[in-house]
Amino acid sequence: MRLTLIALLAMTVLGSVTAARAARPEPAEKAGAEEEPLVEILSATKHPIPLLRAAQSVSVITRKQIEELNPRDLSELFRLMPGVDVFSKAVDDFDVSAYGLNKELSNQMLVLIDGKPVMNALYGHTWWREVPIVMDSIERVEVVKGPGSAQWGANAFAGVNNIVTDHGSPRTREGTRATLRAGERRYFGETVRVADWKKDGGFTLTLDHRQSDGPVPLTRVTDEPNRGFNLIQHDSRKFAGVADFEKVWGNDTKLSLRFSEARGSTEDPGSFVRFNDRRTAQTDIKANYAYGEVLHRLSNHRAVSFKVQSNTARNTFGRQPYYDLNLNPLLTQEDSFVDFDLQGRSDLRDTRYIYGLTFRNTVSKGPLMEDCAKSIQTKSAYVQMEHEFDKKTQGFLGLILYDSSMTGFAYSPKLSILRELGRDQVLRFGWGKAFRAPDVVAFFFTGFKNMPSTVLGLPAALGYGTFRPAPLFAGNPGLDNEEIQQVDIGYEKRTDRDLIKFDAWYSESENLIAPVRGSRGIPIGLKFAALPAAISVPGFNVAGWFVNLPGTLYSKGFTFEVGHTFSREFRLDANLTYQDLHMADFFQHQNLPNSIHPTAPFAPHLKTNLIARYSPTHQDTVTGVLHTSASYPSSGIERIMEVTTLPSFSTVDLSWLHRFKKHPDTSFSLAGKNLFNDVHHEFIRRLDLLRSTEYGGIELDRQWIATVSHAF
Repeated sequence: MRLTLIALLAMTVLGSVTAARAARPEPAEKAGAEEEPLVEILSATKHPIPLLRAAQSVSVITRKQIEELNPRDLSELFRLMPGVDVFSKAVDDFDVSAYGLNKELSNQMLVLIDGKPVMNALYGHTWWREVPIVMDSIERVEVVKGPGSAQWGANAFAGVNNIVTDHGSPRTREGTRATLRAGERRYFGETVRVADWKKDGGFTLTLDHRQSDGPVPLTRVTDEPNRGFNLIQHDSRKFAGVADFEKVWGNDTKLSLRFSEARGSTEDPGSFVRFNDRRTAQTDIKANYAYGEVLHRLSNHRAVSFKVQSNTARNTFGRQPYYDLNLNPLLTQEDSFVDFDLQGRSDLRDTRYIYGLTFRNTVSKGPLMEDCAKSIQTKSAYVQMEHEFDKKTQGFLGLILYDSSMTGFAYSPKLSILRELGRDQVLRFGWGKAFRAPDVVAFFFTGFKNMPSTVLGLPAALGYGTFRPAPLFAGNPGLDNEEIQQVDIGYEKRTDRDLIKFDAWYSESENLIAPVRGSRGIPIGLKFAALPAAISVPGFNVAGWFVNLPGTLYSKGFTFEVGHTFSREFRLDANLTYQDLHMADFFQHQNLPNSIHPTAPFAPHLKTNLIARYSPTHQDTVTGVLHTSASYPSSGIERIMEVTTLPSFSTVDLSWLHRFKKHPDTSFSLAGKNLFNDVHHEFIRRLDLLRSTEYGGIELDRQWIATVSHAF
């Protein structure tokens, strides 16, 4: 309520200023603006603007930085960004979100590749093993932090993660390029890219293959207290291919087509399976992504586009029996969705409008939807307005309406204001909200015949059969609650040599626990209503079975960044993230011990990064990264469950990049990962009422990787 009043006041001021302004000619571009870095701020404008003109906090890692860091996967890049939560579960499996809204199978930060969503159709979660991303093709990674549902729909409330590749701007990198990687623990990678472009169009084809192994956490379901790491061997292989085609007719019409595919196999515990011993399961993955767009410019100020996208993911779990039971060892789940998006744009004096209609049809084939609707239709309508009040103040207002055949009606408004204090510094204010109709069942369970209920943590003694979360994330704001809203403020000063940036946020999640139903339609609660369900904490998700229990989860925190270029050879950057979550009203009606306060602190977390870059010559760059992470779980909640949301650890990475003077298109890189590390404690999850404990850890094994790249 407090956040709503603040936002309404800001909207009133915004409307008053708009009414008071007289019409004036479209302002000329600010002198020198072209010198500022351009980045596609998707959640605010959906068109390129200078980074400092973004109305939301944005973190960007460029291609140059990626080449210098030589990361194994994207999780290493996300971990360097302030305000971004990363929970690594395996070598190529992790969850990413922002501002304390992370969890296992996180579905609250929308992931885009060149502005096109990539996600699991069933849950809205991005399973990174399925993403056809090629590290050598990445031009930059943009992470927009804060509410984004008003622009991008479901699964974007925590923000938008846009991975921009050279396929998105193919003419900048024509020709052929090959890259080879090799490292410890059987780490190998090969990439080939071919591109041919002319004035009226062209094509780009990229093929990538990688394999690696190493220890990952073994997750148990047992009541034996064992706090030590218990790691098993992980083996992963992945192939990704991306093909783009573009055709241009004159200056007004453009056709863009993309097809990509990811195939792979892993041997590890998997996301849905728990084991009593060191045996592993094999997961076979196949994901296809197809995209087409026709863009037509009606005039210099108006344009219309029609987009069609299809995502299909097929996962096969099996190869080993579960829990020594004679169950079918092979489970296949195939989920897909098709998007249709009709979008228009109008530029009127000082205001730009973007509006459109979307339709999504989600189809599921497999045990996860066995007792639910096998097809979900989602319709949405959206409009966003970007208005420039004067040369120093601009505002953004957006609204989206949802209607899903499974989750019902929902909406999400958003307001952002940017005020320039000078050419190099700005103030930001943002507010966003997502609301689902109160009679919507937001989280329930249904039959899952091929797996025992103990795999999912439910006691079989209930007698209601086995249970499984239903796919309710396609078509809602992407959150496991009835209502959530967030306010954030920020200050940023950015020059060619210096960076000072501060952001703070505060969010409230109302009625976080929604109804829970069994496969026979019988509400589950009773004695088992003592566990919170779907609590979103950084890197961790607790599963439980409340029935319409009201409650509020509060999240607050801040980030601070500084950077300075001391000379052409040396630059130093540092950032800090602090976040704290606490709950209210979850326990006061559940006959829990009086020692548990109805408002309890929960899982403060502190993350820091120190990044040093040294270039003694034009051909050589040495980069060092010191990363620390520390969690402080509260003692109050530990009376029910023992939780450490993110492992506390510190680690050092070093990398060296060399470009050959006589062959500038050839480079060599050597990177050392986790050269010095200290793990303070492991990730533990204990659920006493179900007498089950799950143990895990974070992989911090030392590893050296060498990379050679050459452009023909």
